Amino acid sequence: MAIHSLRSLLLGAGLFLLPVVACANSFGDRLREADAARTASDRARFAALVDGLARDRRQADESQIRHLRLLQDYRRAFAGDYEGATSDAMALVEQAPEPVLRYRAALLVSNIAALKRDYLVGLRYLDRALSMRDRIEDPAIRNLSGTVAGTLYNEFGHYELALNEAERVLADHPDPHNRCGARQIRARALNGLGRTLDEGRDIQEAVADCAAQRQPMAVNAIRATLAEYWAAH
Repeated sequence: MAIHSLRSLLLGAGLFLLPVVACANSFGDRLREADAARTASDRARFAALVDGLARDRRQADESQIRHLRLLQDYRRAFAGDYEGATSDAMALVEQAPEPVLRYRAALLVSNIAALKRDYLVGLRYLDRALSMRDRIEDPAIRNLSGTVAGTLYNEFGHYELALNEAERVLADHPDPHNRCGARQIRARALNGLGRTLDEGRDIQEAVADCAAQRQPMAVNAIRATLAEYWAAH
């Protein structure tokens, strides 16, 4: 898979998180609104919201400041400042008392490490996130590790592990974004294992699902898997 596609899929995996907030007045509401803008892949709006939160950080408590730091780390990663994002996210993994924040920060480090082809760091922080997964109550956040892990395992050629992660997400009543990611991972893993693809269910339904979620890179990745499957057969 091309590095641009991998970058989009991995950072895209980190977008499957929080629902849109209809009205944002308090600092906490604005944090959730910024997270929702990130899930919608609206990078310009996300950056503007994060910058506004940073200007008003005196209104935040310590937990909200840590949440803002994570959003700023995502902003850095989107802008290509991988070193800055990684350094602060690693600090959050060690320092944050909130399990969900540590979990998300570990996955961000794993994402960035994979983009840099630093797979040892990526797997180490993925392992830390997976060790916390069962304590994450929100399924949308819990399933995020499955899409990150599945993408990484596919890149390593560990297709059975990738398939297991995809099936785990799909069995956990995923939100639409995570479902799209899992279906893309599943198709690639099945093909990597040399198994027969059901072009209706495994490809066309997955393409339609991801297109409905406005995830063009996932759509293209599924189509690329189909092309590889046709070439092999």
